[in-house]
Amino acid sequence: MSSAPAPRPAPTPAALRRRRLLALVLALVLLGAGAGGVYAWYTAAQEPERIVLDPLPGETVTAPIPTPAIQPSPRATETALQQALPDAVLVWAVTEQTRHEEALAQGAVEAWTLRYEDGTGQEVAVTVSQWRTATEASERAAAGLPSEGSERGEVRVGSEVVGEVVSWQESGRDHVRWTNGATVIDVQAPAGAGTAFYEAFGM
Repeated sequence: MSSAPAPRPAPTPAALRRRRLLALVLALVLLGAGAGGVYAWYTAAQEPERIVLDPLPGETVTAPIPTPAIQPSPRATETALQQALPDAVLVWAVTEQTRHEEALAQGAVEAWTLRYEDGTGQEVAVTVSQWRTATEASERAAAGLPSEGSERGEVRVGSEVVGEVVSWQESGRDHVRWTNGATVIDVQAPAGAGTAFYEAFGM
């Protein structure tokens, strides 16, 4: 006849306290995890899904190029230099073209004086002279320049430097003189108009 198993000893008070503490900690962990899950679900439900918009392309606004209020006057265009001269520059239209006798007397191959007007009584005087070499053109362009009060810069065609530009003011008018290879261009314009005229002249 087999004997009954010996009864397990009752847990000590210290062991019971540890078990209760462990059960309490486990309950708190489970409660925290559950609360976190509920909060995450609630937040996701309340927060709308973000929509990512593509950036709008930048709009480029280009101001219209000014044009003359008057028609250019007929002029001779027999030579390559005459053909290269513009009939209109911004608001200015050519109204006269004559031979520049002084430059021709100094040895220029070809030289012209042009008058441009805007229809309001304002005018721009342009002298264009062609010389045999770029060196000779530079020497002619340097004659009569002011000793001070002028600004200088390079004349470029693309990345190539083809001459020098000098600008100054005299007697209330803008003066701009520049070289392009063997060509010298001299401009006398109303105050404030010289630089824009030079930049738009195209030579």
